[in-house]
Parts: sequence; structure tokens; C-alpha cells
Amino acid sequence: MLGDLYDLNFDSTQCIFSGYLNLIFIYTLYYGFVTQALYRLCRIVYPTYRWFQVDWLYIIAVPFQFIMACLIMSPLFICHVIIYIPDLYQCFIPTHNILGTVWIIVFMYGLPIFCLLTIYIHITIHIRQQSTNQTLAVKRRQARDFVVIRRIIIFNSILFILGVPGMILLVINYVTGNELTLNYRVT
Repeated sequence: MLGDLYDLNFDSTQCIFSGYLNLIFIYTLYYGFVTQALYRLCRIVYPTYRWFQVDWLYIIAVPFQFIMACLIMSPLFICHVIIYIPDLYQCFIPTHNILGTVWIIVFMYGLPIFCLLTIYIHITIHIRQQSTNQTLAVKRRQARDFVVIRRIIIFNSILFILGVPGMILLVINYVTGNELTLNYRVT
């Protein structure tokens, strides 16, 4: 905002590191949804495995996710892929850097979407295949689980659909060869 108002230049190591932290936090956000899906999978599909039900497993998952985000995004920081973008007044991966762009598309968006789809399809199939001669309490629990899963899928779908305009602008950038700063602001 200050760069837009006063035309300031923020090209510094701190800017590059904040761009790296931005990538880490986005990565952690999307993989947090994967952790939530794994919790649902273990609770619904594998309820007899008590080892999957312990709280400390999911408490450890949060710092583990953050460490994995730091490790997976570190090549972008080490190889100086994150640079200062003057029109944006912010440090990020430029759209003309194909390696960096593919890296974040695969690891930050593609892999979590694939994991979420796989897990929720597996849970849905499991709930649908349950035998019909269950007790009333089990049927109520399954109906509640199905409603919760449906809401989670809707929420995740909205979150990932919000990334579609950015992807469309990215394709337009590659096809036309013009780098639009609007792409960064939309995503």
C-alpha cells in the first residue's frame, strides 16, 4: 500500500524473506485442510484403530506441516526465485519464472487438491457402502458425518474456486507474453 501511495522501493532481503513466509503460510493453510481430511478419514473409516484417534498425533501435525512447508518452499528461496516485483511493490515469484510457477502450482495447489479429492471420495464411498442394517445410533452418526463432510467439501471447493481467476490470468500471461500485475493482486 505504501508503495502504491508514495512510489517506494522495498527491494531488500527482508522483502524476499517475507515473500518466502507468505508462501509458507499459504502452503500451511492448504495442507491444514488435508490434515483435517485425514482426521475425518481416520475417525469415520478407521474408528477401531485407536492409534489414529489420539490427540497428540494431530497436535504434532501442525508443527510438522510448518517444517515441511519450510523445507518444500526452501528451494524457491535458495535459488532466488522470489524477487521484488516493482509494479506490485512486493516480493513474490514472477509469472515469467516457469520453474517457480510450476513449483507452487504442483506443491501448493495441485497436491492438496488431489489429496482432498482422494480422501473425501474414499470417505463418501465408505459411508455409502455401509450396510443398511445398522442401529439407529450408527445411522445418525453416519448421517451427521455425511452432512459435515458435505459442508467441508463445499468450503474447500469455494476456497479452491477462488484460485481459478488467478490461474486464468496466468494462462493469459503465458499465451500473450504480457505480464499483468493484476494477476498478483487477484491471487
